Amino acid sequence: SRVIQYAASGLPIAAVGDNRMKEAFPEIFVGSSIDSLQSYIDKIANDYDFAMSESDKILQRFQKNYSALSRAMMLVDLCENLPRLQKLSTKKRSMQFLEYNATYNPETY
Repeated sequence: SRVIQYAASGLPIAAVGDNRMKEAFPEIFVGSSIDSLQSYIDKIANDYDFAMSESDKILQRFQKNYSALSRAMMLVDLCENLPRLQKLSTKKRSMQFLEYNATYNPETY
């Protein structure tokens, strides 16, 4: 999805939605309307240090749970433990990818 592509680039992410979005990606700024995002967007645009801090949080989450290494770890687990994983609730399965925390090494990529 575009959100993951933005995260891979370290772009701060603001979205209209509800707080359920934060279950999968807590670093996303979520507002209930476009207007509620404006102060966050203004701060990103006008405060370099804040923007870099938000960018770092997004990039760290991506590297931890959404990188190619994390996804590969999940695929291996699926292949090795499919019967156990199929018994999980729908909610738990939808969040299962958060269980794979790759150790990111910049020299590897």
